[in-house]
Amino acid sequence: MVPPPPPAVKPPKPGAHDLDGFLVEYAADGKVVVKGNDRWGGKLDQTYESAAYFKAAIPVLVRNLKPNQAEALNRLGADLGEAAPAK
Repeated sequence: MVPPPPPAVKPPKPGAHDLDGFLVEYAADGKVVVKGNDRWGGKLDQTYESAAYFKAAIPVLVRNLKPNQAEALNRLGADLGEAAPAK
């Protein structure tokens, strides 16, 4: 069984956010690219299909980051908010 997609979020403006060495980039095509190192020095390099999938992955990502990066990533995710319902 395939799980349903995550709830829609407000599309972010394209641009990059440096979270103390952990980079989150919102691409113009809607994808989200994350790059950096985890708290143990391992490389993190992941592309998400959309901001909704990225937001759904944040609880897992924060477990791998330094506390200050995790806090910044949680704030960034909170800024995505929920999309307005379709009319």
